[in-house]
Amino acid sequence: MMKSCLGVCVVVALAVTASSSVAQDVEPVPKDVAQAFGEALVKAAAKIDKLQVKIECDPAKAVGVSVPDEGGIILVPQRGLGEENTPDMTIANGVPLALYFSTPSIVPMIDGKFVDRGKLHGVTVTDGQGNEHEVNCMLLTVRKISDEDYRLYGFGKAAKPLIDAKFSGGEGPGAKPLAVEIKDIEGQTGSLVVTVFDKYQAKFPGGVAE
Repeated sequence: MMKSCLGVCVVVALAVTASSSVAQDVEPVPKDVAQAFGEALVKAAAKIDKLQVKIECDPAKAVGVSVPDEGGIILVPQRGLGEENTPDMTIANGVPLALYFSTPSIVPMIDGKFVDRGKLHGVTVTDGQGNEHEVNCMLLTVRKISDEDYRLYGFGKAAKPLIDAKFSGGEGPGAKPLAVEIKDIEGQTGSLVVTVFDKYQAKFPGGVAE
C-alpha cells in the first residue's frame, strides 16, 4: 500500500477483500502516511461546493485502514474535537465529525445495495508523476436525537444523509479523537467501524463495487 503515487497508495476504502486470506491483511495506515494523505485530500475537498456542514479538518489527526490491492479508508477529523464543551448536537444536520475518503470502487451499502458513486462527493488528487486520481468523499457528522440516541450521519451530494447509523458503547483500537476499523468481512463486503474518543462506536456496511 505504501507507494509513492497519491491515488494508488492508501486513499481509501471501506471493507473488503475477495478472500479470507486477504481479509487477514487488513491493517491500520501508518500515522505519518495518514497525515500526509489527509492533508492532500483535505486541500482537494476544499473545492467542493454546497456542503451541508462546514468541516474544518485537522490532518495531523487523520487515521486510516488499508487492504492490500483493494484500497483503504482515510478519516480526517474536525479540528478541536473533544469531550468537553461539545456544541449543540441536536441541529438537523448534526455537528462536524470528519471527512471520509475512499477509492472509487469502494462505496457504502444501503439496504444491501451499493450506493451509486454519483451520489457521493468526489475530489481529484494528483500524484508525484502528474497523474490525476478520483476519490470518493463524504461528510461525517454526529446528531443527538435523544439522550439515548446519537447518530452518525454520512452526507453525499443530497440534502439528506446517505448514512444514518446509531452510536453505541464500545472500545476501539485506542486512537483519539477518532479511530477506524474494518470488521465483519465477508466476500467483498464488510463494515466500517468508527470509534469516537475510544468509547462510542457506529458502523455501516460497504464494499467493493465491481
